[in-house]
Amino acid sequence: MQNSENPMLNNTSDGEKVEQSINLQAIAEYLEQIAHQQDAEQAVPHPTFAAKKLPPISIMDYLKRLQKFTDCSNANFLLALIYIERLQESMGEILLNSYTILRLILASTIIAIKYNYDQTLKNDYYAKIGGVKKEELNELEAAFCEMIDFRLYVSDETFENYVNQFSF
Repeated sequence: MQNSENPMLNNTSDGEKVEQSINLQAIAEYLEQIAHQQDAEQAVPHPTFAAKKLPPISIMDYLKRLQKFTDCSNANFLLALIYIERLQESMGEILLNSYTILRLILASTIIAIKYNYDQTLKNDYYAKIGGVKKEELNELEAAFCEMIDFRLYVSDETFENYVNQFSF
């Protein structure tokens, strides 16, 4: 897969430094904190992203699973986080809780991969890895993109700010 958009990820030397500096555990802990905060407030999850029961896997284990089977970079997980925060801004925080978090991570990660790479895997494969049906993944992706008004471009400045926030 070749990166087509973010110049920071295109420069091999800088891209490797950025990739190694991003703390995936910090991203997972941040998302977990937000989800638990919304759980405590008993926020009603958005029906498109809500699971019927609590997922049996931690956020960190889910990120590792996605990374293992998709070869997703830490930088793409950071982009996925940026997309999730854009979604929160446009839809409100009631969207993100323990019932929605993994589906939001899956959708935003797949969107980040597709946005940044010329060649990607098929949705039936991503769905299998993510633990959902292909049709559901298609719906999650479409809804996510619509809810953020297809604002997928992330400026270098914004990306660098997130790298600084989520680095070792």
